Amino acid sequence: MKGIELGEIRDAIVNAFDPDDFDIFLREHLDFDRVKKIADGAFEKVVFDVLRRADNEGWDAILIAEVAEVRPLKRDVQDVYRKYAAALIDVGRQKSVEASQLKAIERFKLGPSVVVQAAGVTKTPEALPGNEQGLQRNVKPFLPMIDVAVWRERLFRLEGRVCRVEVDGGARGTGFLVGPEAVITNYHVLTDVIGDRSLASKVKFRFDYKKQAAGVVSDGTLIAVNSADWLIDSTRFTDAESRNEPDAEVPTPDQLDFVLVRLERPLGSEPLGSADGSERRGWIGLPKAAPMIRTDPPMPILILQHPNEQPLKLAVDTEGVFSVSANGTRLRYKTNTEPGSSGSPCFDMDWKLIALHHYGDPLHNHAQFNQGIPAFMIRERLRREKKEGALGEPID
Repeated sequence: MKGIELGEIRDAIVNAFDPDDFDIFLREHLDFDRVKKIADGAFEKVVFDVLRRADNEGWDAILIAEVAEVRPLKRDVQDVYRKYAAALIDVGRQKSVEASQLKAIERFKLGPSVVVQAAGVTKTPEALPGNEQGLQRNVKPFLPMIDVAVWRERLFRLEGRVCRVEVDGGARGTGFLVGPEAVITNYHVLTDVIGDRSLASKVKFRFDYKKQAAGVVSDGTLIAVNSADWLIDSTRFTDAESRNEPDAEVPTPDQLDFVLVRLERPLGSEPLGSADGSERRGWIGLPKAAPMIRTDPPMPILILQHPNEQPLKLAVDTEGVFSVSANGTRLRYKTNTEPGSSGSPCFDMDWKLIALHHYGDPLHNHAQFNQGIPAFMIRERLRREKKEGALGEPID
């Protein structure tokens, strides 16, 4: 790659990742420990140095292709991939690479003429460490092992940030805190209220509605909207979705089926327990950048929800995501939902927010998908409308 190409690719990567996510991406997708191999510094310089090393060692095409695969929602990344990666593939076919890049190369059709090396010595696949004899096999290499205590603690915190949406005492859907006093749910959950703002006094959000370990169901915490200034922003769904023909038109960046509501008080800043010194409830931060998304193999999607008016439930599909719309405004997955799940947060296995659930396959008896709105696109909309200030900074 020439210097000008490196600069263009660097800028696309900088816009698609934050420093920590980029390090994680390099370890998980390319088995490249940036901390050990590239010095710390300004993020732009770190990315540039990684690109130069990839260029020198012959895995630049793989790097660009992997970035494009995990950032399907970033148009500049996809443009870079189409512009450079295809031209680099023929060069990549002639390169010798480390064994750690073998799977990536095979996935991007570079395998037939690759010479695999380990510590500079040519190896056959049978001689590589991953083929040692034994009783254990990593059958799904893209499904990570979980640190149990960390995972459980994050789930506990998230439980207090998800609520059931009620209007005049009846359950409508699910929502979640995205700032100290801001709750998000689907536009279609509150369509009538948005159309007739006098109905806002009938809207309540029920937090902490869940079944305890002893089987007792907590009634939860009810909170109303700010009567004077409750509607922060909203966008409709598409006409095609309202007709149950979701593929008849491509949604625009202003058809994201969400409503952002201001509460009567900053519940997210209040203590979660009864004691003044207890941890504050917190909120779920809308991501500032496109998340890492993998469709081949499908990445897991976890959904916290209030299906069928029930206490809080968790649905998990370890092979959830399978497609992204042409312009990145919709994400499809196979994780289960039910009526009442509209407005639920969708997470990856590390509890990073991915999407706002909003829709299910209209072929109810033969349903093939559920559908969500990428959460970072909602943040982009709020930024354009100069309403991003209602959101809280991301917290654990």
